Formats: sequence, structure tokens, C-alpha cells
Amino acid sequence: MQIKRIHKNVIATIVFFSALLLILSGCSEEKKAEEQVQIIESTPTSRVQFFDDFYQHTLIRGAHIIPEHTPIKWQGLKAESFAKEVERLQLRDEFAAADDQTKLLRAILKLSNARKDRHLRPAGILKGTRSYAPLKLYPDFSDMHKPFFYVANLSEGASKLGINTGDKLIRINDIAVEDYIEKLDPYLHYSTELHRDAKSLPTYLSAKNSIYGPELYAADNKVHYQFEKASDGSRYQATLSYSYDDLRNIDWVHDLVLERNRKEKPEDEAFYEAMYANHGFRQVADNRTAFAFYVNDEQKLALVEWYHFVDTDKAIKQLLDAAEANNALDYNLILDMTHSRGGGRSQLLLQVLAAEPFKMTFGNVRVDDVDFVRKSVKQHSQEVQDWVLDAIAKGRSFTTNEPFKLVEFPAGHDGVMQPAQRRFTGQKVALFFTWGGSNLDQFASMIADNPQVDILTMGMPTGGYSNTWEWAEDMDVPGIGPMEFEWDIGHTVRPNGEVLEGNPAIPKKIVPFTRENYRRYFSDLIASAADLLAEK
Repeated sequence: MQIKRIHKNVIATIVFFSALLLILSGCSEEKKAEEQVQIIESTPTSRVQFFDDFYQHTLIRGAHIIPEHTPIKWQGLKAESFAKEVERLQLRDEFAAADDQTKLLRAILKLSNARKDRHLRPAGILKGTRSYAPLKLYPDFSDMHKPFFYVANLSEGASKLGINTGDKLIRINDIAVEDYIEKLDPYLHYSTELHRDAKSLPTYLSAKNSIYGPELYAADNKVHYQFEKASDGSRYQATLSYSYDDLRNIDWVHDLVLERNRKEKPEDEAFYEAMYANHGFRQVADNRTAFAFYVNDEQKLALVEWYHFVDTDKAIKQLLDAAEANNALDYNLILDMTHSRGGGRSQLLLQVLAAEPFKMTFGNVRVDDVDFVRKSVKQHSQEVQDWVLDAIAKGRSFTTNEPFKLVEFPAGHDGVMQPAQRRFTGQKVALFFTWGGSNLDQFASMIADNPQVDILTMGMPTGGYSNTWEWAEDMDVPGIGPMEFEWDIGHTVRPNGEVLEGNPAIPKKIVPFTRENYRRYFSDLIASAADLLAEK
């Protein structure tokens, strides 16, 4: 009994001290965490210092904010342009005056967006929260350099106020729409105004964001519109509330599904499958991540609906297998790229379409910020590291231009790809639109810049925001703590030698998206493509 008691006491003692050690260890870890995350006090001086650091990082890192003397075939954003935009917005003064978190986030958002790069999108709390008025406004691109906006869809309630589809937007909150867009512009991230007009403005001309400035919104938390009637040109006022937090909760008058995204809105698939069916196509394959494949056996016509360059090598094999199984490799082919996202290795898709060798896109990396580059390049392959570090060793500002990301070919290769042995052999038309970009931009440029590739392109230019990589770094934001920011550190170089950022390929046959055709635009593109192929 005595031994058992002693044994129990020993065990109890061990348990006690073990628990004590765990508590002390936990306290120590919490103390370490507190020591590691010491938030800088938000003062005018600390905020201006953050601005200065970010500004200088951008001047030395940003690939498309290049020094004026850099010999490169490009008419993109220069360091001087970035500096002028920052000065125009008086952002240094805004940082000094940003005496609460929302004001500081607003200033950071403007500074980031002054880089004019769609890839450098706001993350985390910089996104803000949105609320929506029950209205959808789309651009009319009859004049692509000067679009106007019109009512494309609205709720049942809004229609009872006398608002009609097709009516032209004239003023918002008693501000002319052109001036309103100028005020809204600093809060939007884009690489081309065409992409901004097609992608961002249709959202934010009828939405409120918690980060954006009060100069955009009425004091009563409503939005006051002036429209011009499409029917007779007369003008009228209408007021709506930002009463929805999700567009899907709005009782839309029209079953209008245009901005399709399979990942985010799988319920929209039926809309497009019905559209393809109306043109005589039946779906025979869908790999759910990259493409769906349709055939019209009567017309010996196939259609690839491409929506993401992800696992592209596997997707291409699945696409060819589906075509072969349906005896469609020799059919004429429509490539519907209008709703595609970016991704990688779009050259593999062109390889199974082209009958002649073609030159793929190239890329480079800016290496002026040596410490940042040395740290960041470690995440890449040894081949990429050798290429980048060689440029540093030679004192260059940029690496040499090499086949994009060195995925298909090593440095020094001419980037010429041979047609695949198993490929589509019929005539082809590719359809493009402005919502997508990045690797989609590359695909469009490889068709445009290789005239021996016999593919007719139709629609509108892609978004124009392809680059090599975005590299990230945490910065300490006064009063907030560490936040991750990215920099675009390399150009995509088109086969014709031009930088692709801000410079998308132009389709051979431009088809503007307008107030008259927006409901049937994508269906009309398919019909036009089918007619052209029938003539060949």
C-alpha cells in the first residue's frame, strides 16, 4: 500500500510539472508571437514612410514601370507615368492625412492601382465589402475608345420606376458619368481601359464598396441616376438603394447570363449549353476544368468551349481523345474563347490547331532589386534560377527574353514549336472577348503574330494583362500589421517582339459589343463563325 501511494504521488507530481511546463511554454510562445508581430503605430510620419517604401519598391521592381532608357519595344507605362499618376492623386499627402484604417486602406488601394496592372488585384481587407443596386449596366463599344453605358438588366422593382433596358446612363449622383468614372478609376485595377470598361465598370457603376471614397456616394446611401430613353431621347431621374449583398438574390427581369464563370456559377452552364444546342451542337465531352467539346455532325462542324488553361497538357489529350472518338478531328472548328480565363501553356492548344511551325511567346524578369530577386527566385526551378542570376551577374536590368517561363524550351532556344502529329485539320475560327486575359492574351497573340497559322479571329481584343510572374513580399502597414503585396516582375513578349502587357492582339474581324446586340452577342458570334466556315 505504501509503495502504491508513493507511485501515485510520483505520477501526480510528474503530471503537475508537465502541465506547468506546457503552460509556461504556451506563455513563452504567445510572448514570442507578440514580440514578432509588433504593429507600427500609425502616425503621419510612419504612413508616409510606408508610402515612400512602396513607391521605391515599385520603381525598382515593377517590370512595366521601366526606366526610360531601357531599350525595349513597348509603349507601355513608364516610371514617369507612374510618378505622374501618384502626383496627380496627391497620394503622399493622402497617406499623411489617413488618420483611420479605412482612409489608410483607401490610400493603399489607390497607390497599388496606380501601377495599372490587372494581376495586382487587392487582397484581404483591401477588397472591402460590396452592396449592390438592382441594376446591370453594360458598355456599348460601337466606338471602342469612347463607350457609353446602358441598362442591360434590372430588377422587377426597378422596372416599376420606369427604367427600361437600353436606356443610356447620363449621370450618377448628379455627376456626369464621364466625371464619375474619372473619380472611380483610382479604385480599379486594370491594364487596359477596354478591359476596365468591360469588366470593372459594369460592376461598380451600380455597386458600393466599403473602401472606396465618399466622393462616389450620396449621403442617403442611395444611388441617384439620370437616364436617356432609348425610345425617344428624353431624360428622367431614378433612385435605387444598395440593398443587395449578392447579385444572385436579385429578381432580374431578364434571364441574361453573359459573364459566365463555371467555377463560380455552375448554374449558368445550362444557358450556354442551350445556346450551342440552338446552333445544332451536341456536347460530347466536358472535363469540368478546362473545356467542353461539341459536334454538329450534319455540318461536320465542331466547337471547343475553352474556359481555363489549367492542366493544359492533360486537357489537350482529353480534347483530342474526344474528337477522335467522335470522328471530328477533320471537322471545321470553332474555338469559343470568349469566357476563358488565363492559366498556363496555351501554346499546347495552338500546337494541335496549327498546320505550320509557329513561334511561341517569350518572357523576361526585371532584376534591378537584387536582394528581392535573389530571395524570390528560389521558388522556381534551377533552370529559371540560373537564367535570372546570370542577368544579375552581368549587371543587367532585365534578363534576356526567353521562351515563356522556360516551360517548353531552355534559355537560348528560338521558341519555334512544331505542329502536333495528332491535331485538328479542318478550317478554324477563334472567338475572343475582353473579359479574359493573361495566358488567354498569349494564345490570341500567337495566332495574330504567326500569319502562317491559318485561324480567323473574331470578336473583341482580350484584356491585355499577361506577364511572367508576380512576386510577393510582406510589408508592415502602420496600425494594421503585415500585409502581402505583389509586384509584376516580368514582361510577356509577343512573337512579334512587342510587350504584351497593355497591348493585346486585335482580332482580324472586330465585332463590337453594343446596346443593340448584347443579348445575342455570343450567339451571333457562333452563327457568324459557322457561316464563314461553311463558305470555306
